[in-house]
Amino acid sequence: MNFITTTSATLDAGSGFSSYLWSTSGSTQVITVTTNGTYYVEVMDGNNCITTDTVSIIFSLGVFNPNGTATTMKLYPNPSEGVFNLSIDNLETSDLVMEILDMNGKVVYNKYVGSVSGSTIEPFSLTTLRVGTYTLRLTANGKSSSLRFIINK
Repeated sequence: MNFITTTSATLDAGSGFSSYLWSTSGSTQVITVTTNGTYYVEVMDGNNCITTDTVSIIFSLGVFNPNGTATTMKLYPNPSEGVFNLSIDNLETSDLVMEILDMNGKVVYNKYVGSVSGSTIEPFSLTTLRVGTYTLRLTANGKSSSLRFIINK
């Protein structure tokens, strides 16, 4: 099993507009985002007509099983006040382990999930942890992958 991590997305508002204003304060046609969230863009055409659009981004971990089927893992909501869900689709394993690490690499929470067959949602609460950025590390069948997330209260 190979873990693949996606950590950025390119958002394109389309060409032909005279101005662009993103919720990130960007002012170009294309921006790259690296955190989960809802992003909007306001564009103006040559006639000073304004149009807006919105997109929500949730980064996920993808796992490819030896039989070629794609497994997806998503952590949501992110950011959160400390209550999260780990959604796993199309995974076959008997030893899934979830660990939460602080920015110093210290394990501050761990959970043995165990067997996963098909799809599952693992809710977990980190409300006792401080506001900050953490890393979710998933390990299964001797392989691991990680994803950053934010606790904001």
